Amino acid sequence: MPETKVNVRSPFLLKYQDSNIDYVQLDVWIYSGDKTTDEGSIKYTFKKYPVNNNDYVIFDLAEIIRDYLTFTSSTPLNNNTGDYVKWVKTTHNIVTT
Repeated sequence: MPETKVNVRSPFLLKYQDSNIDYVQLDVWIYSGDKTTDEGSIKYTFKKYPVNNNDYVIFDLAEIIRDYLTFTSSTPLNNNTGDYVKWVKTTHNIVTT
């Protein structure tokens, strides 16, 4: 997944599609610090099935990311090591029938 700035007051949607989709498993890491060495362990694993015979599923991650942010009125806006900026990494597995 390419780097993307996520404003978590708006939906952050991830869509996965396959003509023979059964379900999608999505693993999510949310962390601070160094992007490549501080990811730690998986915070969430989701399993989602398509509805109404669709060939896709959609995840909205904004709310769960928002749970990891702490905002203060003195938050420095030029530092990404604080509690108001997080790295989010996802991996997915599309399971087909």
